[in-house]
Amino acid sequence: MDKIKTLFKKLVNRETVTYVIFGVLTTLVNLLVFKGFDVLFKGKYYLFTTSHNNADVIQTIPNRCEIPHRATQIYVSEGPRGPFRDFTGNKAHTPDDWA
Repeated sequence: MDKIKTLFKKLVNRETVTYVIFGVLTTLVNLLVFKGFDVLFKGKYYLFTTSHNNADVIQTIPNRCEIPHRATQIYVSEGPRGPFRDFTGNKAHTPDDWA
């Protein structure tokens, strides 16, 4: 019985209790955010991609680097595993001269 009491005192301390409380709270927040996004996005899943075209340099910073043309595209799907289809006709969502 003394071994159990010793083990209990060793395991149940402020750190472990705090860990359990915040672990549960974090899980609850995660579930609420997930459900909130599900309602907000009406069950659709969005994939944001950024592509770089190193052949098309927008700006050169002397003695440092060249900044390539970048574009962002958005795809949408009914499920998290896809298939994802283009959201707006395969057009970039960023301006052409954006670095």
